[in-house]
Amino acid sequence: DFNHGGTRNLAVAKTLDADVIIFLTQDAILADSDAIKNLVYYFSDPLIAAVCGRQFPHKDANPLAVHARNFNYSSKSIVKSKADIEKLGIKTVFMSNSFAAYRRSVFEELSGFPEHTILAEDMFMAAKM
Repeated sequence: DFNHGGTRNLAVAKTLDADVIIFLTQDAILADSDAIKNLVYYFSDPLIAAVCGRQFPHKDANPLAVHARNFNYSSKSIVKSKADIEKLGIKTVFMSNSFAAYRRSVFEELSGFPEHTILAEDMFMAAKM
């Protein structure tokens, strides 16, 4: 049976030689041809464990979808850590696997995503980090 956590863990298990693991959903539209390079760039900092790309609303998105993308994704890059919990609350662990990358060593150290989850596996992992 499909579930977001288990399915992604299976994909990671099949990518044996990657230091950075990238997830991209079928409906994500990359902003430009450098999007993946820009996402991976942040891993030059050894303290970075995960990165997610900004999502923009689709051209035909309804007002609620437009608001959700604008609310959840800053126009500026943000590095967050446990030190931000008091200020940002739950937004500290906001992460989206629609377009995301994880440092494999950290992903494996934390035993990957929860196996039986239909959503929020990305935020669950960010909270463990």
